[in-house]
Amino acid sequence: RRSGHAAAAATLEQAAELSPADEDRARRLAAAAGAAWHGGATARSSVLLDRAERLDPRDPWVRLDLQYLRGSIQVRAGTPADGARLLVAAAAEAARLDRARAMPLLVAAADAAFLAGEWAALAGLGRIAGRLEHDLDGDPAAPPALILRMLAAATARSGAVQPEEAGRPGGAAAGDVAGEFADAERLEDPVLLGFAGELAWGIGDDDLAYRLHD
Repeated sequence: RRSGHAAAAATLEQAAELSPADEDRARRLAAAAGAAWHGGATARSSVLLDRAERLDPRDPWVRLDLQYLRGSIQVRAGTPADGARLLVAAAAEAARLDRARAMPLLVAAADAAFLAGEWAALAGLGRIAGRLEHDLDGDPAAPPALILRMLAAATARSGAVQPEEAGRPGGAAAGDVAGEFADAERLEDPVLLGFAGELAWGIGDDDLAYRLHD
């Protein structure tokens, strides 16, 4: 599988070299950096990311992709708190631009903030998720609304416990949070299941997280 990511990164990098426009070159370099990262080539990903950022792309989503990747690398292979701050900022901007496309960034930012113990950032992400869920049209039981409610419920716990008081955020009533997670296992989309699993881990429900990732 990693060899597949490596091949994709090489192909995208070659395509970037052949792109006459800086914007297209930046977009393809960003995609190459993402493929390298997913293939476990952190150093290569960072080099490609640097090259893409130097092109200063105008497309806000390319810029957010770059920020997301930079934050992800920091969380996993650098300074988690710095990575969390990058991801939280990217998630907030993505939520302003497009609710649906913001969801992966919101979940990634929440995961990073849990890891880094950035409780204030978690509370802010919960407020963003709550606003987005309130603004969604259609069935409140639809998968996107469910994920946003889960995110809001999980992050709400961050406001009541300080880092020195517990290893994970806490504070909301366990029953309230459990209620929002009750329907997680009915999700069918593998991407949304992955999001739900990350959130389940964040609230300390490892059994549910394992079932959702199974």
